[in-house]
Amino acid sequence: MPTQEEKWLEFSNHKFKLPVPYVIYADLECILEKISSCEQDPKISSTESIAKHVPCGLAYVIVGPDGAMIKPPTVFRGKNAIDKFLKSS
Repeated sequence: MPTQEEKWLEFSNHKFKLPVPYVIYADLECILEKISSCEQDPKISSTESIAKHVPCGLAYVIVGPDGAMIKPPTVFRGKNAIDKFLKSS
């Protein structure tokens, strides 16, 4: 087992880093849907789910080496936003 001082692994050879020519920035929006659940037993430790994140929109943009957008932001909205995003090229 590592000692207390050696328990974290950290990158330190910054001279070997390579610049990334393109960056993708993305944002995902969700609606919180309430979940109905049964009563929890107070004698037992548990987590109670009260809501579910349902994706309703997604947008992304690709930025090139010069800092400019490669193309306008791409937006997907609606129930199948994630499926549309995954099937897009």
